[in-house]
Amino acid sequence: MTRFAWCLLAGFCLGLALAACGGSTCSASTCGGCCSAEGRCESGATADACGVNGASCGRCGSGTVCQAGTCQAGGGSGGGTGGGATGGGGG
Repeated sequence: MTRFAWCLLAGFCLGLALAACGGSTCSASTCGGCCSAEGRCESGATADACGVNGASCGRCGSGTVCQAGTCQAGGGSGGGTGGGATGGGGG
């Protein structure tokens, strides 16, 4: 083989290797959660990266939580205490 043919073959192989390393981009067809600004697929279930179906991740604001891929108000962290019951009267 000539030097030109070897160089051409090497360039072709290098191109294939680089294409394989690129991986897939984050999109609705490749990500069930949300896509970060860096193009990574995130779970979409955290306040810092909230979203579904390959949409861009959103950040939930103060007082909101990520629930089912959307930021929702509330989501308190405890159950509180029950009120006391007092028996009545005597007789």
